[in-house]
Amino acid sequence: MVAVALLWHHELTAEQSLTIFTWSMAGLGLGLIGSFVNATITGEPDELAPYLDAQRLIRQLLNLSGELSSGLDVTALAGEVLSGVRDELPTAVLALYVPRGELLIPVVTKTAEAGGDLSKAEALAVETWARSQPIVYDHAFSFPLGDSAVIGGVLSTTVDLQRESVERTILRLTELLRPKSVQLDTALLFSDFRDSASADVRNRLAREMHDGVAQDIASLGYLVDALAARPATDKQAEQFAMLRGRITKIVAEVRQSVLTLRTSIGESQSLGAAIGAVARHLSESSRVPIQVTLDERPTRLRPEVEAELFRIAQEAMNNAIKHAECTTIEVICQVHAPEALITITDDGIGLQKARNDSHGLKIMRERARLVGADLSITDHPEGGLVVTVQISSKP
Repeated sequence: MVAVALLWHHELTAEQSLTIFTWSMAGLGLGLIGSFVNATITGEPDELAPYLDAQRLIRQLLNLSGELSSGLDVTALAGEVLSGVRDELPTAVLALYVPRGELLIPVVTKTAEAGGDLSKAEALAVETWARSQPIVYDHAFSFPLGDSAVIGGVLSTTVDLQRESVERTILRLTELLRPKSVQLDTALLFSDFRDSASADVRNRLAREMHDGVAQDIASLGYLVDALAARPATDKQAEQFAMLRGRITKIVAEVRQSVLTLRTSIGESQSLGAAIGAVARHLSESSRVPIQVTLDERPTRLRPEVEAELFRIAQEAMNNAIKHAECTTIEVICQVHAPEALITITDDGIGLQKARNDSHGLKIMRERARLVGADLSITDHPEGGLVVTVQISSKP
C-alpha cells in the first residue's frame, strides 16, 4: 500500500525501494513463523508419529546390521579390545569397565600372571572416568576408551617400563583402538535398546494377562460357584468342586506369571537381592520353602547379563514348583563381577521327558547363550534336579 501510494504521487527513489523491500520481506518472514508456531501449538499430536519414527530407525538398523563385520556382542568386542592392549603393554591383569549409573562394572578381565590384583586398577579406573584422562601410578594404569568404557590394568612384574614409556604407549593405544571403541559403543547402545524393548513387552503382557485372562477365568469361577450352590446330584457336586479347584489353581498360576513378568532388577538392587525377592514371592504363593544363599561383592555385572541370569534363576524356580513335586528348593548365588555362579537345587522327581508344550528349558538355554553363560541341567545324586548357570570372563 505504501509503494502504491508513493507511485501514485511520484516515482520511488532507490532508498525508498530498498526500505519497502526490506520491510516486506520481514513481514513475510514473521508471517510464516507465526503460521508455523500456530500450527504447532493448535495441531493435535499424531499418536502414530513415534511408531513411524521407530519403524524408520529399526529398518535402518536392519539394513546396517549386515555391514557390521564384528557383530554386536559386547563381551566379544571387549575381549578383542583387551587383546589389543596386551599386544602393546605386558600386563599381569587387565579389565574393561563400563558405567552403570554412578558405578563402573567390569565387562571382561584377563589375567596373565597368578595373583594378579585389580584393586589398584579399579581405583584408577574410577578416577579416570571422573577426569576423562589417562592415569599411570606405580605399576597400575587406566585410560578412557571412547565415550562409554575405561580400561584398567596392572603391568607385568617381568618387565620394567618407565612411566613416560607407558604414557606414550597409552596415547598410541587410544588412537589404535578408536575403531574398536566405536564398535563397542554401538554394541552397548544396542544392548540397552534390547533391554528396554524387552522390559516394555513384559510389562504389556503382564497388564493384558492381569486385566484380561485372569479376570475372565475368575468370572468363570463365580459362575461355577453359582451352579455348585444347587447341584442335581452328589456326583455333580463333586465335579463342580473339582472344577472350582482347577479354576482356582489356574488363576493362581496366571497371577504368578504376572508377578514373574513384572519383576525385574531395580537400579538399587543387586542380582542376589532380586533373586531373593522373587524367591520369597514364589515361596509364599506355592508354600514351598526356598532357601537363598548370597555371596556378592559390591561390583555389579552388566545390566543385560544380570537380567538374563535373573530370568534363568526365576524360570528354574518356577519349573521346580510347577513340575518337580519338590518340598524344598535351595538357591546359591555367587557374584564376583565379571564372574557369576548360580545354582538352583530341588528335591523333586528329577529331569523328566519334555512335554510338547514346554519351552522353559529351551528359553533358559537361549538366555544363557545370549550372555555367553554355561548352563547345565543334571539330576542330583540324592534325587531332584540341579540347574547351574555360570559366567566366566577369563580366557
